[in-house]
Amino acid sequence: MRLALVLLTAATAAVAADREFSSPAIAFKLGFSNDGKSVVGVCEDGVVRFWDAETGAVKRSLPLSTTPVWPVALSDDAARAAASDKSGLIRIWDLKNGELLQVLSGRNARLDALKFSPDGKRLASAGRDRRVRMGDLTTGKDAVTLEDGFGEDVTLTFSPDGNLVAAPNTDTNIRVWNSQTGKLVALLDQLPLSTFGLVFSSDGQHLAGAGVDRAVYIWNTATWRLERKLEGQPEMISVLALSPNGRILVAGGFNQFSVTNPVKVMVWDVASGKVVKSFDAPQAVISAVVSPDGRSIAAATMGKSVQVWQITPPL
Repeated sequence: MRLALVLLTAATAAVAADREFSSPAIAFKLGFSNDGKSVVGVCEDGVVRFWDAETGAVKRSLPLSTTPVWPVALSDDAARAAASDKSGLIRIWDLKNGELLQVLSGRNARLDALKFSPDGKRLASAGRDRRVRMGDLTTGKDAVTLEDGFGEDVTLTFSPDGNLVAAPNTDTNIRVWNSQTGKLVALLDQLPLSTFGLVFSSDGQHLAGAGVDRAVYIWNTATWRLERKLEGQPEMISVLALSPNGRILVAGGFNQFSVTNPVKVMVWDVASGKVVKSFDAPQAVISAVVSPDGRSIAAATMGKSVQVWQITPPL
């Protein structure tokens, strides 16, 4: 389904979370289990926590590392986790039993972003050596290296078919590469300031990005022309998320004065350019995800908590 969404009539008044899950450490990356019954969080302390999506109770805790981890990634099915350390070494675990599946080396620089491909066969990593490396998880070796800009990439995202990988760089440009060949497909240079959130639409026909200037930019991936600019987010935007059916775009951010200040989580109708729902988060949003059935939004904050909002009816 395209990122152009049907017009929704939900109220836009901000509401508090329906459920709040506490955590001893910040959840850097969130995901839902395939059945939507668990919220999965890869936490700063090297522990993966599984919360019951309805009650907020911790169903399981899986220690992966004895030292803090960053960056981290979850596979789309929340079945595997990847994490790095200061040396650039990447470890990949099976979240069913905590088994260490692979160790990827050779980066020789601290990493800033990790991302599994949609099919789970590759892992993209971006670091301070100004390169994006595409690791083949079948061979354990880098399949291709993508040359980057003069800054650092803060996040990575794949198109749904896995053929494209995009990254926003602190040089304020967004680069899109062919993930198989490493060829630069597009250089998006319309943004005046840094971008932190980046996501492809579920049909791959659009790419949405947002960051410091509080606006969401949407490009057509056939022409790479800027189609829309959505404004109205009160804070700088740190994360974007789409529902699996592509019907809602979620944006969360951080206050310019302090990451401990409360912020808004906005739900956008892109077709109308309007915010159709707004939620209150207690502190800066680190990660956000929409449940498989589109009925819940979960967001992790700097306050070591996970907020969950119920959407009825689902958008």
